[in-house]
Amino acid sequence: MTEEKISPLLTIAIPTYNRNDKVKRIVEILLPQLKGYAQLVIFDNCSNISVEYTVKDYLLKDNIRVVRNDLNIGMSGNFIKCFEYCNTEWLWVLGDDDYPYANAVETVINNLFKWPDASFLNFNSFMAPGRSQDIAFLGAKELVRGLDSFGNLLCISLGLYNANKLCSGLRFAYQYAYTVAPQIAYLLTGLKDGQALLLNDELINFAAHDTDPGELWSWVSLSSVIGSLAELPLNLDEEAYKIFSGHLLTHIQRPEQLYGILLSNSYYTPKEKLRYFKLIYDRSTFGRLICERTPSFIKYYIKLWIYSLRNRQANKISDDYSHYKRIERI
Repeated sequence: MTEEKISPLLTIAIPTYNRNDKVKRIVEILLPQLKGYAQLVIFDNCSNISVEYTVKDYLLKDNIRVVRNDLNIGMSGNFIKCFEYCNTEWLWVLGDDDYPYANAVETVINNLFKWPDASFLNFNSFMAPGRSQDIAFLGAKELVRGLDSFGNLLCISLGLYNANKLCSGLRFAYQYAYTVAPQIAYLLTGLKDGQALLLNDELINFAAHDTDPGELWSWVSLSSVIGSLAELPLNLDEEAYKIFSGHLLTHIQRPEQLYGILLSNSYYTPKEKLRYFKLIYDRSTFGRLICERTPSFIKYYIKLWIYSLRNRQANKISDDYSHYKRIERI
């Protein structure tokens, strides 16, 4: 008598670009955990060396495959592709430098059966140190009000998405792809009255993180775009909108911090530094002309303006590659 094959409940999607060795290490961690309920799909964003070549020894398994883009469609585009091409009920998008624990898949599956009506699960990490128990919310408004850490929500490796229930959010993921957080647009617009949970269980071994600091997100780029998530059509009341704005501000650098980052960043010309500084301030006021950041903004804007005047000759981008390099990892 042949054993009945179990239909996968979960897709683990790894969007990646030029991190082949890290992806191989993640595959080696996940491989013993892929038993019946889970499948692994790697979305290779046209890496210089095909990821398929790097993990070729593991592709004999019928629950692992690689999808390679013909062109580099950007980080957000590759994230969204994971959502669009998911063919199981649940999706876990795992960052290509986030190493899961040896029991991570078991932890995920146990929680999927524990919370059968859920639309979204957010797992714990060092970014939500005050979380000590599982907490359930209904709808985007309740989730925004009760959220303990926006960073924990933003980290794509800590979220489990019910692709069947959240699918209406896909168009907003595309529309807000430029915010480098399409997963937040997908979740909050697709959630409607669905159940979202903040869980105490952990999936990712952040102590094993080994990515070079130079390859991490650019705070300039993140600060200049993530505030646009405040424009999502979430139908929040004034209090909930204020709370949501506060969450976004945790990932928008303050003027004094931004000034230091820009001044030391050689990728931007002096004139661009001034322009980005003002752009970030405008997007962090959420429609208000004056906010508590205004005095600091005026002070450092004047300093950057003087710096730009003194360095007029440096206001020309050296070449197209230099310009691309600034936005490559955001």
